[in-house]
Amino acid sequence: MKEIKAFALTDRGLIRPHNEDSFLLKIYGDVIVAAVADGMGGEAHGEIASQLAVETIGKNFEKKRAKLSLEKLVIDSLVRSHKKIRLKWESFVNSPKMGTTCTLAAIGPLSGALNDAGNGNNGHLRVHLGHIGDSRMYLIHDNEIQQKSTDHTMVQKLLDIGALKPDEVEHFIHKNVIYKSLGGAEDLLLDPVEEFDLPYGSIMLICSDGFSNYIKPREIVEILQGKENIEGACHYMVDLANYRGGDDNITVILVEFGEFERREDIELEQVPSWYSENRICLGVAKFGESS
Repeated sequence: MKEIKAFALTDRGLIRPHNEDSFLLKIYGDVIVAAVADGMGGEAHGEIASQLAVETIGKNFEKKRAKLSLEKLVIDSLVRSHKKIRLKWESFVNSPKMGTTCTLAAIGPLSGALNDAGNGNNGHLRVHLGHIGDSRMYLIHDNEIQQKSTDHTMVQKLLDIGALKPDEVEHFIHKNVIYKSLGGAEDLLLDPVEEFDLPYGSIMLICSDGFSNYIKPREIVEILQGKENIEGACHYMVDLANYRGGDDNITVILVEFGEFERREDIELEQVPSWYSENRICLGVAKFGESS
């Protein structure tokens, strides 16, 4: 049985003239690397920043996976991305600042966990999470969802100190203002890399804010349970975000470890499919095989 399935999808949305989101989903040695970057900077500069981030991360993992621990490799990849974006911005004349969010997960090592799971034990994978900005990571397991990333936004700061109430967030005028990004401030102040288990039978989701602004956490659980696979769930959730407004680029990556528990009694809202040339997806990737 294939033990790990992954699917990534990005869509321009209905309003933006081009897509400033980029994603990475690839296996390097014994780890799966998944990342979502949401660029900022106007015109094409946000797209350049996000592409630089995922390209730099990919090349760094390819070159250094055998040399560095996953924690150090995650940090090194983000630092190098930051420097490359800064250098690119400095090469432009009279250009506004460019930058990007980035939520990066290194998942593995694969071998031991796959063997344990295939033998019917409580196998698990280890996730190393690097994060900056407001792209998010969720963990869905046992009918529960947990946000593993922390938004680097003014809204989250105000919520943390009690200056803003949760029911005031939707109408807060500065809700999309972030205070950390790759390529933003000269000094990159990264949060420590977080480590946590990806249990057998769970799904990890990484998304840009064009997704999380429209799809509530509890809806994510219901959609994943109601769709027969992560590919269908991905397309449905992006369609739903477009149906509800689609005023931003939308990107989502799903990684399923083992068999997530689906339900036949869930009836999902019927939404039109917005599939077009604006949508780019990476076909379902399956890693690991047990007898």
